[in-house]
Amino acid sequence: MNRQYYDLLGVTEDATDEEIRARYEELKKKYSEERFLEGEAGNEAARMLNRIDVAYNEIMTERMEKR
Repeated sequence: MNRQYYDLLGVTEDATDEEIRARYEELKKKYSEERFLEGEAGNEAARMLNRIDVAYNEIMTERMEKR
């Protein structure tokens, strides 16, 4: 697994699925609000939303495959 995905979400590799989901939802809410900011701040928030979606999906897919 790409360690960067865990780092992006701010969780460790031994975090539970529930902890990962909670952190993902927290970040999603934050960046969803910030994407409406003017200029580059809004653009960066939109990019971060995309990145955290990819990170969460990759982590959860790998975990499901290991079960």
